[in-house]
Amino acid sequence: MTVLQNVLTSCYLHPKSGVWEAIFNTPGYRKKEQNALHHAMEIIEFLGLDSVSDELAQSLPHGYQRLIGIAIALSASPRLLLLDEPLAGMNANEVNETLVFINKIRSVGTTVLLVEHNMRAVMKICDRIVVINFGRKIAEGFPQEVKRNKDVIEAYLGVGENAA
Repeated sequence: MTVLQNVLTSCYLHPKSGVWEAIFNTPGYRKKEQNALHHAMEIIEFLGLDSVSDELAQSLPHGYQRLIGIAIALSASPRLLLLDEPLAGMNANEVNETLVFINKIRSVGTTVLLVEHNMRAVMKICDRIVVINFGRKIAEGFPQEVKRNKDVIEAYLGVGENAA
């Protein structure tokens, strides 16, 4: 499916039309279809995917595919968005671009819960951080506090490398 088809499909997680409306293609049904398409396109444009909206999603680079996943999640209009390792496998440029989009998502009022091992990115984007190491919480607080925590330095930042 194309990028648009992927995002549009997820707009139907909470159907607003009945079976009979769809079968008889009522004016109300057509209006709801138009609204879904408009919503999908808004999300695609918001995430900067409009230039690839008609491309097959599977043929796009890894960074785009990750953004498509975020677009699909956003189509449900969540108040809380859980992103599990959204930066995994990305190069530095893709990481920076994705962080810009995560900040855009936050700026429109959506809370983002980020699970991520890229500590440099976490330190740049998060207001509060909880650090877990082997299933045990080792730190919690603001980025500057967490960055100086000796257990965090040892587990994630590298002993003696307080450079995140």
